[in-house]
This record gives sequence, structure tokens and C-alpha cells, in this order.
Amino acid sequence: MDHLAYQLFTVGSPGQVPNRRLCFPISDSAKRYEAEKALKVEGMREDAKKFIDSLKPYQGGNEPLWTLHEFNNIDKHKFLLSQGPVVLCEAAWMGTEAAYPYYILQSGDPNFAGIFGVETNDELDPTSEEAICKAAFSRVNAMLPTLSELCEYVETLLPKFLPNLE
Repeated sequence: MDHLAYQLFTVGSPGQVPNRRLCFPISDSAKRYEAEKALKVEGMREDAKKFIDSLKPYQGGNEPLWTLHEFNNIDKHKFLLSQGPVVLCEAAWMGTEAAYPYYILQSGDPNFAGIFGVETNDELDPTSEEAICKAAFSRVNAMLPTLSELCEYVETLLPKFLPNLE
């Protein structure tokens, strides 16, 4: 959706450089959306801004866009996919008072295996380059139908922006 926002900016402000806040505006409430959208859509044509407004891209207004936004943020900021012999982990048990609430695990460290609670793999070779963190969901099949629905929603939504890109 942010790539779409950039294209809408390019059409609305040819040859200009967008501000750093340019993005497809999705917020956690209607109030916050209204407060923040101006900088996020600056340089887009008015028809594009009005169309975005009509989508109600905020929690409680457009659940598919809100869900997509949340997945995007989780993917970028909260979910660590590890690969290789070095892993950066958040140490929630240290609390917010800790100077560095993160720690690095490296293969060969004595604590590399066994710190992940009840789902520890006792067979893990701490010297291997195999990833040690694996996503676990209580409803394994829930993610795929949700992602499929979001893909269908976006595929249906994007062509509706074509008049704003001409």
C-alpha cells in the first residue's frame, strides 16, 4: 500500500520529492487518522485523498486494511525470523528498566539452546547454523485463510485506484 501511496504522489506532484512521512495512511482510530493523514498524503491529488478517506483506513472503519497494517508492523517490528549462528532477542524478562533489554545469542554460547521455555528443542546442536527460533501459533491454519482474504481484498481494491493514477 505504501508503494501505491508513492505512485499517487508521483502522479499528483510530478518531478517532486516526497516528504519522509509519505505512506498509505492507516491509523488505529478515526481521530488519529484525521490528525495524521495530511503529512502522509501530502502531494497526492485531491481525488486520491478523497478516495483514501472514503476507505476509512483505520481500526473500526476498514478491518481488512487495519489487519494488513498490523501484520505489516508485526512483520517489521515485533517478529524476529532468525537464520544463522547469531540471533538478536528481546529480553522481556529484564523489564523496561534494563539499560539494554536485548541480548545476542551466538552459536557456541552455553545458553544458545534451552532459553526458549517449554518449546525448547533439546536435540538442537548449538554449533549449527540452523535457525533456533520458530514461529508458533495456537491455530496453525488461521494465518493462511486470513492472508488469502487480505490478498483478495487488496487485489480487488487496487484497480479502484486506477482513475487516481491517470
